[in-house]
Amino acid sequence: MPLREGRRVRTFSRDAGAAFAAATMEVQVGRRAGKQSASPNCSSSARPRGCLTGAPGRDGRGSILRIAPPATLLLVDLPLAPLRIALERAAADSISQRCEAIAADVAALPFKDASFDALSHSDVLCCTPDKLAVLRGCRHVARAGAKMVFTVIAPAPSLADSERQIAIASGPPFVDVAEDYAVLLDRSGWCLQERTDLTAAFLQAMRAHLEGMHARADALAAVFGSDELAERMKRRQATIGAVEAGLLRRELFVAQAGQ
Repeated sequence: MPLREGRRVRTFSRDAGAAFAAATMEVQVGRRAGKQSASPNCSSSARPRGCLTGAPGRDGRGSILRIAPPATLLLVDLPLAPLRIALERAAADSISQRCEAIAADVAALPFKDASFDALSHSDVLCCTPDKLAVLRGCRHVARAGAKMVFTVIAPAPSLADSERQIAIASGPPFVDVAEDYAVLLDRSGWCLQERTDLTAAFLQAMRAHLEGMHARADALAAVFGSDELAERMKRRQATIGAVEAGLLRRELFVAQAGQ
């Protein structure tokens, strides 16, 4: 399970990353209403190249990936720790022989154009400042007709200025977006195929996360320190409040690379 560092690495966000899935690979990116969400199953006559995943989950369970031979799973993120966790998950899922990890910047992916048949990233765009550059970078490494699946958190539409400021303050570091993601996809060479609201499930997850933090407060305080833990819990509560007020939402997008 090699761990390599990409030649073009620029750190602008410690949570930055991207995920890409190769030909004949299924990517499960969450659940809605108790059913599995969209899982693109792409194929290509060309040789499959691989898959990248950013933000694989601090506990290694953020992404569930199933790949069919001869596809290769390529994991990409900036911090090394999440990549090591993801590789451990790959070993547990018995796919380590086809799994590789690379530390690289999602805005400067060290891959040739038209290298991948399917791409997936989870809540990456709301943690990166130049969203259009990231989507264009994804398009460059995707082959014509490739599928991309991603989730993203964003302010709800048609908010008053004061409401939008609350949404921005309560969300991820770069949650604000000047244009709708459908517009950004079109501008970056992607054709939107499906858009699904996952806000209800997101709210449930945030509540469960906060409950877990309270339940394990002593252990977490020993790791982060009491002040840092209190700040994290305060921020989590602010996110929950913004979602409950209808100021933040989380969506799933499915897009296809244009010709």
